[in-house]
Amino acid sequence: MISNRRHPTNAALFTFITLLSACIGAAFGALFPIDAGRVEASDEVVEIQGDVVNVRRGPGTQYGIVAQVRRGERYALLEVQGDWLRIAYTAEQSGWVAGWLVIRRPADGETAGARAVAAPEYPQAYVEATVQRLNVRNGPGTDWPVITQINPGTRYPLVGEQGDWRKIRLPDGQSGWIAAWFSTRIENAAPREETPTDAANAAPNDTAQAGPRTVRIDTDVTHLRNGPTLDANIVGKLMRGTTARVIATEGDWLKIALDDGTQGWVAGWLVAPDDGDRSDKPPLGTVSIVADRTNLRAAPSLEANVIKQARFGDRYPIVEVLDDWYAVRLEDGTVAYVAAWIVSTDGVIDRVTNGRLFGKVIVVDPGHGGSDDGATGVDGSKEKALNLDVALRLEAKLKAEGATVILTRRSDVYLSLADRVARAKSAGADVFVSLHHNAYTTPTMRGTMTFYYRDFALAQALQNALVQKTGFRDLGARYGNYYVLRENTVPSALVEFGFLTNAEEIKSLRDPKIKDREAEGIVEGLVQYFAQQQNAKAVR
Repeated sequence: MISNRRHPTNAALFTFITLLSACIGAAFGALFPIDAGRVEASDEVVEIQGDVVNVRRGPGTQYGIVAQVRRGERYALLEVQGDWLRIAYTAEQSGWVAGWLVIRRPADGETAGARAVAAPEYPQAYVEATVQRLNVRNGPGTDWPVITQINPGTRYPLVGEQGDWRKIRLPDGQSGWIAAWFSTRIENAAPREETPTDAANAAPNDTAQAGPRTVRIDTDVTHLRNGPTLDANIVGKLMRGTTARVIATEGDWLKIALDDGTQGWVAGWLVAPDDGDRSDKPPLGTVSIVADRTNLRAAPSLEANVIKQARFGDRYPIVEVLDDWYAVRLEDGTVAYVAAWIVSTDGVIDRVTNGRLFGKVIVVDPGHGGSDDGATGVDGSKEKALNLDVALRLEAKLKAEGATVILTRRSDVYLSLADRVARAKSAGADVFVSLHHNAYTTPTMRGTMTFYYRDFALAQALQNALVQKTGFRDLGARYGNYYVLRENTVPSALVEFGFLTNAEEIKSLRDPKIKDREAEGIVEGLVQYFAQQQNAKAVR
């Protein structure tokens, strides 16, 4: 059944309850006064005990931060609510600090907030903006709100520093933070009178007349935009180390011009002044190209566009190391990327020109790595570690024969199978050899075997030489449908030196002398393989 009777609305009911509560509260308060713990404008001050203490809009951590104060500073106490104290941190502004981070003391007339003229931490140091319309913020970071802007020509007392930010005292007694890279610190100087060129009179498109005339990108990838805001369209991407001329500023944004004439805006906190002097930074060294037609790419990826192909013997300064890639600076200043596994970084190309493998590019692939342990031996040995040990020994022996050697990994890192194959292809290698140790459910299984997919001659040459050098049981060259063989366009083979699940054989596999013989067997097998290939060409 539907009723047509009218009921009071929620709004009316809420109003009635509110008025009733107020009346009851007033009457109850008159009969039983309650001390709420408030102290209005006491004769006390608080002394800050924490290194940096947040000042909040209200008495609790749920309120926003409006300022920060530092250890040893004193401020007039205005009010107390539970564990929170309201202080005058400037002549006109107040906020709340946690009581457990301060000490209450009797007032002695030396409070920073009440007078707003506290002696600065650096009484003889001043700061001057080097760009127009430099933002002054409530805290040391770009996520803090802007309280005003300053321009070059006026010096402000320096009252604190934190990282790349400087805290200055403004003429009204308020403190604020500015980016150190857009300002200059002046020691033992007298302040300058504030000039009419303050933030209020600054033109929106003032051209930067001071400060860093050239900047460099100081993060991996920086967006170049068509306006001074994160909402502006992205017109390009700049890699770390790119340099550009500053032609205008607006707030924390810089309008820059690249060498090719391209112009756009970048966030000021993503760049650093570029004075051409790197003496304060440890040198990263150079890379030496060890194979002709080495690809230098636009980004650290095998899919990135090739900027140029370097020649054997070329050298480039390293701008940055990114995992398995080097960012290098080319002759025209462009930053390019080259795979770390196909270059030398020792600064000297030491190649044997009369070795039996001179001119050959060999990719050695220590199987597994990182989160992939491979097989585990009966004594706890990890296959990935044994693979790498032999690979490093093999590298030295191959280089002694004049070969250019590329290791897919030099440490305990994970690499996908596709990545291993891609490294062989990108290097234009002559041969790819993957190194492994075997495991089997039957603990008596032992011996060496070498797998192939289409390159039987390579596998057979390696197998024969390994057995001859190590004396291990010959399990032959076998067909194997493995990814690193099947998907590889480079002649390839996968070696299984021995069985970690055999208690006797694992002792030999861990013996440094046996590891050296395994490496020697690979070298001899490769020498035989290339000799066979050469003879086959001669016959044809």
